[in-house]
Amino acid sequence: MSKIRGRDGTVKIAAATIAEIRDWSLERNAATSDGTTINDEWAQKDVGIKSWGGSLNCFQDEDDSTGQAALEVGETVTLNFYPGGDNAGLIERQGSAIVTSISEKGSNEGFVERSFTFEGTGPLAKITIS
Repeated sequence: MSKIRGRDGTVKIAAATIAEIRDWSLERNAATSDGTTINDEWAQKDVGIKSWGGSLNCFQDEDDSTGQAALEVGETVTLNFYPGGDNAGLIERQGSAIVTSISEKGSNEGFVERSFTFEGTGPLAKITIS
């Protein structure tokens, strides 16, 4: 099995790479519905609505006009996640997401950091990069 290095990955808004990424997370969920009746010995479940969302942490970069600056609270953007990079044959995940929160923090011993949280709206596609 081939391991994927996180440092080779990237996240883009459409075709624009987001600058100064420290880390990102992507979570996919499927709600379930309970169809268990009184005489069932085991729970009877069915798949309900699927959803996705996550977060992105960066060092603040005011010059990143097509990346970080495009991530504003309430905006819908197309996000492209490349866990192992954007080379042919690797996997990409792509979908539209609403930016739900942005936080910034700084300290006297570090750089200003910016965190973005988002929720998917619609499907999250899994694509093999060509």
